[in-house]
Amino acid sequence: MRPGQGIRESVRRFRNEIGMYRRVLGHPRTPRAAKFILGAAIAYAMSPVDLIPDFIPVLGHLDDIVILPLLL
Repeated sequence: MRPGQGIRESVRRFRNEIGMYRRVLGHPRTPRAAKFILGAAIAYAMSPVDLIPDFIPVLGHLDDIVILPLLL
């Protein structure tokens, strides 16, 4: 494995995932509730505001680990 290859793979997977979310949001047969929940998940992931601040050890990141997969 070359240096930086893991980063490139992560970036590629992230771009593919974002592309899939865009297709789901733009598809006319996607239910409005699903679009709303996916939009809320993306907004929560991008927002600097968390339910539990990240500087609190373990609990700060635990809310992201639990909430985002539930929404997605």
